[in-house]
This record gives sequence, C-alpha cells and structure tokens, in this order.
Amino acid sequence: MPSKATQQPHGGEPDMSEEVALLGEYEYYLSQKQELLASFEGKVVLIKGKEVIGIFDTDEAAYWEGRRRFGNVPFLIHHIEQEEEVVWFPVLEIGYPDGSL
Repeated sequence: MPSKATQQPHGGEPDMSEEVALLGEYEYYLSQKQELLASFEGKVVLIKGKEVIGIFDTDEAAYWEGRRRFGNVPFLIHHIEQEEEVVWFPVLEIGYPDGSL
C-alpha cells in the first residue's frame, strides 16, 4: 500500500479528500501500468483523475505541466517502472511553501 506523509503545517489535520483523490489516481495508474510499461518504461506519467495527461522525461516537466493545466491541486506524478518504491508527500511538507521545485 502506498504511504503518504501525514504531518500537516500548523498542526492541522491531514486533508483526507486529497489523500482519497491521490489514491484513486494511483489505483488508475496500476490499472494502466502494463500498457504504460510497454511503451514508456523509465518515463514519468502525469495523471489527473482517471486520465493520463502526459508522459515526460522528468518529474519537474510533469510537475510544471500539472501546475499549468490544473493549478495548485493534487495530481499524480509517477515513474513508470516495473519495480517501484512508492513514497507520497505533499510538496508543502518538504519546504516549498508555494509548491515550487
């Protein structure tokens, strides 16, 4: 099961709606994984809802396309790999107060 950091700034509670949205997007990724591996192994996928938005060479390119298209809302950026380690964390929790890289 994917993990997600849950510590919130200012002692607030985790936003469960964001976690549920990302879980749904991750489950969609898993349902499409074999097709994505066949053509795009080693690349990065951007998923919003149940839609593959694009395939990118870097996390950063996927992130900026997600921000451009959707704003500062949850979307999934994931490496397309056969074997994977999944770590989820909001950008705000790693010291990027405006969500920038």
